[in-house]
Amino acid sequence: MGSVYIHIGARGGSKQIKNKNLLKLNNKSLIGIAINQARLAKKNCKVVVSSDSMKILKVAENYRADILIKRPKNLSKSYISKFLVWKHSANFLKKNYSL
Repeated sequence: MGSVYIHIGARGGSKQIKNKNLLKLNNKSLIGIAINQARLAKKNCKVVVSSDSMKILKVAENYRADILIKRPKNLSKSYISKFLVWKHSANFLKKNYSL
């Protein structure tokens, strides 16, 4: 059986709350909580974080996300479909990790 990859998309921009993925709840950032929950959901998974924000990717690295993907700005608008973001990540994984 192949590896399981859990994808977390986290835009830097937000219409409602600025830098919401970096906000803390009980001393953990929202992106950190998402990474921890992904690990609880599936043991021995690979956690992939895709973001247009280097700050978010740095925090994700601190929470030991396995793969960090710098998303281009054209895929970071509020109206962009999640499917296009997943497709970008899948192509990145295929190219860089031979998946």
